[in-house]
Amino acid sequence: EFSKENNINVNIKHMQEYKSKDIPLLQLTDFFTGVVFFANNYKNQDSAKNKISEYLSEKLGQKLDQGTNVLFEKFNIFKWIPKKKYENY
Repeated sequence: EFSKENNINVNIKHMQEYKSKDIPLLQLTDFFTGVVFFANNYKNQDSAKNKISEYLSEKLGQKLDQGTNVLFEKFNIFKWIPKKKYENY
C-alpha cells in the first residue's frame, strides 16, 4: 500500500515477471526509466543519451532530475530519498 500526504492509496494485488523484449509497452517503459536514470546520474555528458534526456525534458516542461507532483499528468517521476542509512548494508 502506498500512502502520501495527498491521501492517495494504491493496493497492488498481483505482480508478474515479463521479458520486456516481448512486450512493446514494457520496452517503452524501460526506455523512459533509462532516460530518467541517465538524467539523474550522468549529467552534463555529451552523448546521444544526454540529447534524448534534454529533448524529453523540454517536451515535458519538467526537469528529469526532480520529482513531480503525483497529480502531474502524463509522466510522473517519483524521486526516492532514503530517510535513514542502515549501517549493515
